[in-house]
Amino acid sequence: MNYRLIIYTIMLFTTTFAVSGINFNGFFKTKHELEAKIFVALLILGISFAASEFIIGFIEMF
Repeated sequence: MNYRLIIYTIMLFTTTFAVSGINFNGFFKTKHELEAKIFVALLILGISFAASEFIIGFIEMF
């Protein structure tokens, strides 16, 4: 199986777990739940992609 897919999946779940512990209520105005959800989803995708690329780059160095 492709190890890249496994790393991306693991990092997606790990980042989702890590970001779920952050309270984003103070960052957004009231009645803007959709914007907050979109922001959190993009934040999770961005962090998991960056972390996955770092791990893959580290593995491919050796």
